[in-house]
Amino acid sequence: MRHESLRLCTNRTYPTNGKPSCIKLAEAGFYYASQGDEVICYCCAKRISNWNEKDDPMRAHRLVSPSCPFLIRNSEVNEPVTNDSIDSSNPRLNRILHSLNG
Repeated sequence: MRHESLRLCTNRTYPTNGKPSCIKLAEAGFYYASQGDEVICYCCAKRISNWNEKDDPMRAHRLVSPSCPFLIRNSEVNEPVTNDSIDSSNPRLNRILHSLNG
């Protein structure tokens, strides 16, 4: 799950109403647990739920797991979404990423 685009794909059914955006959750290292609004960090396996729309996923991640490798060594363990990945040759991934980006 080091690829942000894969974490975004898990968020397709995330209940976004009154919650942080799927993009912010993926950028903070989380993927959707498919249960309520619970998300899981792919590096430290910490789970967070009961979000409200003003919550900052990155800040919440730092609070529950300050020594998470995702937070400490981000450039080594994370592949962020870029325009190149959005315009990849995978049409299904393109549809998902474009729908999440609005």
